[in-house]
Amino acid sequence: MDGLPTNSTDNRILPDVQSCDFPVDHRETTLLLKSWTINENRRNPPLLLIHDLGEDLTKYESVCAKFAQAGYNTYIYNLRGHGLPRQKKDTPPIHARLKTHVRDLLQICAWVRHQEGHKNPVIMTMGIGAVIVADFFQRYESMVDRLVFCAPTLQLKNKPSRIGQFMLDILSEVRPSQVVPYSFCPALTLPPKSAPIVEPRPRFQINAGFTMELLHLIPRTTPRLTQGQLATLILCPDQDDRSDYEQILRLANSPRYTHLTAIEMAQYSR
Repeated sequence: MDGLPTNSTDNRILPDVQSCDFPVDHRETTLLLKSWTINENRRNPPLLLIHDLGEDLTKYESVCAKFAQAGYNTYIYNLRGHGLPRQKKDTPPIHARLKTHVRDLLQICAWVRHQEGHKNPVIMTMGIGAVIVADFFQRYESMVDRLVFCAPTLQLKNKPSRIGQFMLDILSEVRPSQVVPYSFCPALTLPPKSAPIVEPRPRFQINAGFTMELLHLIPRTTPRLTQGQLATLILCPDQDDRSDYEQILRLANSPRYTHLTAIEMAQYSR
């Protein structure tokens, strides 16, 4: 896809690195936002990165610097409830819902466009961030230049057991803010086995309401990508133990969806 970052051997110009607590609502909630910019890069569209659930922006700082040196001003922020607490009134991860994440992305995207002379950003996301971005671009496609999905969660290989699904149904109706026990839905509460993490492997908390929301929306994410017309690159690691990419690879090879490009990757680690 033309216009996306490529490797650069010229490291003479170092990007200006800035960070701030960015306000996203009227409840004094702020999210950590970080940028790597070079004035000469403003002729290109900026990059806006959205990390996976259970991560934070520190994992991608070195990548962001490389993107900036390759000619693309790069921005990344911590999803609500991720990273170090920014404010006492910050919504904890177990209470965040999809519509809240989408509203946060709208505020960040509008600010990036303002900073970059109203250029639409290329949005790059990882894992379950694909669900957030797919919902966002369906509502605000005019604010996005193009999309890049890295190991997106489009179809779960391991769904909850019958007992787990039954308990999730009850919890989501009776107490949607209840933290989901890890055994109910391991695919959404545990990092993938391929992740380079020192034992014991950490788990991240997610509430019953958001879990049911994701289980409902993940299968609908691929159809959403086919409905748009934005140039979309999808990177599909063949050893991913969370997601199945058979459907998106088949659709991307269809002449009907010329805006989709899916690449199967032989080696990858989250």
